Amino acid sequence: MLHVTALLGIAGAALVSLQWGWRAGGGFLAGAALSYLNFRLWIRMVRGLGEPGGTTHGAAFLGLRYLLIAGAAYVIIRVSEVSPAALMAGLLITAAAVVAEIIYELIFLRS
Repeated sequence: MLHVTALLGIAGAALVSLQWGWRAGGGFLAGAALSYLNFRLWIRMVRGLGEPGGTTHGAAFLGLRYLLIAGAAYVIIRVSEVSPAALMAGLLITAAAVVAEIIYELIFLRS
């Protein structure tokens, strides 16, 4: 799933760059990177829930995570002047990876 997310993010950034320029491609790539990071943090938190003696700070960080992502998106847009719409589209790359994974499993992994 992480590989699909990374592949879609890189391919999407390349296509957006070709179509709308480097600022839009950079925004898409920045959004995809934030989405990828958020997904990895979700995986780490879920794995930590099942471990004995795991830390409880993962749940507290869950709410703060989206404020940090919003802050990072704001700084990326203001400092580098990338396209805000492309950045928001890049944030949806994990959802696109989930849909791609579901379609793959429905087509190729029927039992």
